[in-house]
Amino acid sequence: MRSGQDPANTRRGIHIGFPPIPSSVKAKANIDAAFLQQFRAILSRIAFPYLKSKETLIVFSHSCFLIPRTVLSIAAAKLNGVIVRDLVSVRVYQPSHCLTNPFQVKGDGKAFLKGLGLWFLLAIPSTYTK
Repeated sequence: MRSGQDPANTRRGIHIGFPPIPSSVKAKANIDAAFLQQFRAILSRIAFPYLKSKETLIVFSHSCFLIPRTVLSIAAAKLNGVIVRDLVSVRVYQPSHCLTNPFQVKGDGKAFLKGLGLWFLLAIPSTYTK
């Protein structure tokens, strides 16, 4: 039994709340007209009762914060890649210096510190959006 229905009224054929699902519908989930009608009823009654409601404001504010959060997450991922690239950037072959591993890794220190500073600057707006 779906929530929102009174069992006594259901036995009498009276349905209160959302429209019932016809018995001819298969158990497989479909996005059809019945689903869209129920989804629209849920949105109009619960999520957005009216345009200036508290619920509408909450959904709108969450949506407004999700876009900058996504942009900042992508920027942080790119900056992390740049920092790692600058940290481990150049392989120099020096056979006489080390017998076990003749390739020595030398990073770009200035670029690494610049990337780290940018990463800290990016953390300031990220803390507010997350």
